[in-house]
Amino acid sequence: MSKRMTETAKWRDPWFRRLPATSKLLWLYLCDNCDIAGFWEVDLDLASFETDIPLKAIEKVLKGLGRGYVGAREWLWLRTFLKHQKNWPLQENNAAHRGIRQRFTDREVEFPGLLERLEKDGMFDQLNEVTIEKIFKEIEKGYISDDRFVWLRNFIYYQGNLPLNPKNNSHLGIMKRLKNHGGLGKKARKYLVEQSKKKGLETTFLPEGLLRGLAGAGQPLPSPLGKGKGKGKGKGKGKGKGKENKTNNTDTTEAIAKWNTLAEETGLCPIQSLEGQRLQHYNTRLKVHHGFWEILEREIPDLNDFALGSGDRGWKISFNYCVESPGKFTKLAEGTFRVQGIRRDKEGYLLHSNDRPVSRPASTEQQFQGIKSIPLKTMAEVRKYGITIH
Repeated sequence: MSKRMTETAKWRDPWFRRLPATSKLLWLYLCDNCDIAGFWEVDLDLASFETDIPLKAIEKVLKGLGRGYVGAREWLWLRTFLKHQKNWPLQENNAAHRGIRQRFTDREVEFPGLLERLEKDGMFDQLNEVTIEKIFKEIEKGYISDDRFVWLRNFIYYQGNLPLNPKNNSHLGIMKRLKNHGGLGKKARKYLVEQSKKKGLETTFLPEGLLRGLAGAGQPLPSPLGKGKGKGKGKGKGKGKGKENKTNNTDTTEAIAKWNTLAEETGLCPIQSLEGQRLQHYNTRLKVHHGFWEILEREIPDLNDFALGSGDRGWKISFNYCVESPGKFTKLAEGTFRVQGIRRDKEGYLLHSNDRPVSRPASTEQQFQGIKSIPLKTMAEVRKYGITIH
């Protein structure tokens, strides 16, 4: 029985991690059953029998793995197989590598010039014009384009730059660039206004004439966000009071206490202060993501082991991770790091597979009161009391 190397980091690869369980199983099956060069002769009947994936479903599952292979006639070639088996680049004086070259020769009809292109370009993900066109078609909902440029619809939002404010020099630079792209920029501006409204935000664009003048002269806006015009606590020169980007000390104290309570329950790192850039990020999350703390109180207690530091690098979810970008917080809010497969009743209490409540023994005092067990609501409690969910 032959043995092969496996890439343990695949479980943290975003593409592989998001695959359904049947897709993961079929991918591992392909890696175990292809030849030493990464070629697999398509046999869905056998693959269905050996993986227990229904024959009616296995073709759809295979198509879902399309990013990982090149298909031709009755064969597939796994793009990264040679690299993960430490067999690339190929060496002339290596007997196993000579065997791999022979496999490429045998499959020359199905994959003409494949090995030659690999050795010339040193790439495993060859992108020809047909492939690129196909990729763009698959993601066309995510961008707006003209004959020269592509604009990513959600890029500005995920970079934390929505809503756009003309008093912010960085945002003004974005507006200038949109203006310089003519019709494409006009479509982008319209989309940003609509996107802001859907999220309960307000994006304001400068009038065309003023924006055109600034774009031509390359002048910065004289009053960036956070600067006042008076002698007060702002930094301006007029008589009025300046504006400050401050949060009430009571609010920051409460936020620190809330996070540290969650951290203590789950073993995450507490925070000692909430100021500077961290405070700015926090204020942005409160403004953009309504129900910020409700989401944290829902997701943090049910974090999986990886998010609690069980990975090779010991990485953990942190307060900074939760606030520093909308993309990261959205991943948390959507349950990316939640323990999968847990079941709950209508009141939110955890259940075993037989619908029996997950509970801990009652304390002595509670037992005197006739209480035998206490139902649990979070995985943090399950870990604390060493309970096993069946």
